[in-house]
Amino acid sequence: MCETNSFKGWLIQVAVLSIILVLVLWLSLRTRTPNFSIQNLTIDPLPTTNITNTTTTATNTTITFDLEIENPNKDYNIWYSGVDLIWYHGGDTLGGASSTTVSKSFSQGKSETNNFSNLKVNVYGENCTRFIQELVTSETAKLEARLATEIKYRMGVLRSKRHGLNLKGSAEVGRDGKIKGKKKRMKLRKSSSKWRFH
Repeated sequence: MCETNSFKGWLIQVAVLSIILVLVLWLSLRTRTPNFSIQNLTIDPLPTTNITNTTTTATNTTITFDLEIENPNKDYNIWYSGVDLIWYHGGDTLGGASSTTVSKSFSQGKSETNNFSNLKVNVYGENCTRFIQELVTSETAKLEARLATEIKYRMGVLRSKRHGLNLKGSAEVGRDGKIKGKKKRMKLRKSSSKWRFH
């Protein structure tokens, strides 16, 4: 009888320890989505027209920006299939219907941050004119960025399945052609909508 109770007690201890071990491993190895943010955004050239003039005919300008991608995982590398981004203003695409390819496929190390600098999008046509008119007359205009990519997590020989990421962010741009506010950056967050640029 004593041996039976001892055996049952041993099994319970093994089961509890196994559950604790699995929980610890899950907490330490679970994946976290990479962080994306746009920085150093500038719009140039901007019209010199007086801000009270609503008839400005500006038809082209350039959006220049940096994209920072941070891997917050201490145990996983991340592989990206490629990163594409497109700009919007009030539902209008800026820079045509095609997206900007920030990068082709690349790998990112554990806890690593990659910076893609001096990215440019040429903005032209009627959509550009509407954007410039709002910026000139209101001294501010809202820009939205949408980003799409696919990623895999890697740890040693282990590979996860592909995960599609659709992110978006928005920010107010001032009359100086830069993001308003103290932080001067636009964070991109997961979107419930899905899109493919290619």
